[in-house]
Amino acid sequence: MSYYITVPLTAAAAERHDRDACIPGDLHEWAPSEEEITELWDTGVMPQINAATGLVIDAFEKEKITGAHLQVALGIVGEMLAGAPDQDALRRFEDLLRLGAEKGTGVYLSL
Repeated sequence: MSYYITVPLTAAAAERHDRDACIPGDLHEWAPSEEEITELWDTGVMPQINAATGLVIDAFEKEKITGAHLQVALGIVGEMLAGAPDQDALRRFEDLLRLGAEKGTGVYLSL
């Protein structure tokens, strides 16, 4: 199974992503391994983000974290990392959330 967590780098790239029409350079993409996905799920971060935002981030679902939900997700991940800083997959996810917030586009999950 392939997993992807992507950040469109511009608003135009986000629009193309929504239409499955991306061009090279549109996305910053992470294809986490099975082990990294398991590590992320084991932290409980996705259910916490879901509960706080009303999103449905789950296996076999596509979802995007945008707008104010990015800040909520960053807060949750930051709190988790403060208690367990050695979580590499969670730190990588935090980096993508920060990039999505910085670019004003969001984080797209295909898990």
